[in-house]
Amino acid sequence: MTSNLDMSSVVMKDIPGSARSGEHPRVSSESGLGASSSQVVGRAGPNERREAKLTRVMVVEDEPFIAIDIERKLNRLGYEVVGIADNSDDALALFHRTAPDLVLMDIFILGSIDGIETARRIGRVSDVPVVFLTAYADSETVRRASEISPYGYIIKPFEERMLEVAVKIAIQRHAVDTRSRSLRAAVESLPHVQVDDAVAVLGGAAQAVQAAHARDHDRVGPREQG
Repeated sequence: MTSNLDMSSVVMKDIPGSARSGEHPRVSSESGLGASSSQVVGRAGPNERREAKLTRVMVVEDEPFIAIDIERKLNRLGYEVVGIADNSDDALALFHRTAPDLVLMDIFILGSIDGIETARRIGRVSDVPVVFLTAYADSETVRRASEISPYGYIIKPFEERMLEVAVKIAIQRHAVDTRSRSLRAAVESLPHVQVDDAVAVLGGAAQAVQAAHARDHDRVGPREQG
């Protein structure tokens, strides 16, 4: 969605009592989306107290009911939602404050810039994986989104299983990419090892990711058809 939002109206909403409970505040703007949208509240996932370390996900979505639904899906899948933002400025502020492990980014959001440019700005300071959410799959949108090399692209509306697969693959790919970069740096620092050797190792890692991706999609197909 697009909007000529006056950014002077952007406010930060904290959950009452969150300082006592340790819950994460949610970020939204008073943008005429209704009373519920100006105070989109959320909670840490129910598994947070049972798990020492959960994958932490930030959601950027300007439709409050969709945002809450995504949060609930992620909670059921065992992820911690660190916050929800519905516009570019708040999304950037929330990212810097929470340092999430993954970002689910709607492309058409409120604010002066869209989700693609917001993701680009995040990419300048972090290699965090970004998965785009959008109801539009036109060629121009896909072209612009692909320029920043996202880790996934989910077309709305989507089922929980598709969200699960997209998030899981993004996390796995990012882990492989991170290890590959570390390996390349280590190999290149050795005086008697050719860079081509490192490339061969990294190629094997990329093939492993592709194989995992294919297996996940094979599992999705029969389940959705049922």
